[in-house]
Amino acid sequence: VVLTLLDLVTRANFFVGLLLKLIAAVFFLRWQLHVASRTAAGHDVPAGWAGAMDMRREHVRGIAIVVVAALVLCMPGIVADWLERPGLALVLFLAGGVLLAAGALSQVVGDPTLMRPWNVLAWMVRRPLGLLVGTAGWWAAGWTEILLWWMRDAATPLYALAALALRVVGLYLWLLSARALGVVGRSWSLFGDDDDEGETATSPAG
Repeated sequence: VVLTLLDLVTRANFFVGLLLKLIAAVFFLRWQLHVASRTAAGHDVPAGWAGAMDMRREHVRGIAIVVVAALVLCMPGIVADWLERPGLALVLFLAGGVLLAAGALSQVVGDPTLMRPWNVLAWMVRRPLGLLVGTAGWWAAGWTEILLWWMRDAATPLYALAALALRVVGLYLWLLSARALGVVGRSWSLFGDDDDEGETATSPAG
């Protein structure tokens, strides 16, 4: 509901709505990493929104790393799209999403070594589907914004109903992707020392 209201604000005033959505996105990303961290630590119970409100320095740093990585990894796909190579752009966006999921995973389990190229490649080989599902929430958020932009001239009731439906689906996929990252995170010790296994309980995203 909150996101639907922000969609209506964006329709009325793009810049105000965009600013509010960016602020909301920070808390949604924090919530996603929190859910993934709890899942990685073996807590298969629903996580409330309190975790998203707990914004300490290490949490802000983790979110900043994910956001910067997302901007960098999106660039090849954007360039390919600009060069009118849609097939290549799709491949690059998918590959970038999987790499971003691996980067987010390093924040989830609290192990920066997962950002090393050989570890990222190992994750992509061992858990490609899990990492791909881990990007579902981000894809849903992006496509929701695109679809709502296309519908910006529709009647307000139709626009509001479409926004609500898209946000419900998007929120479900956001949670699904968080759980997928958490499940992949449970096996992170395959690439580390056995005595590091307990770090998932105290990861920066927890």
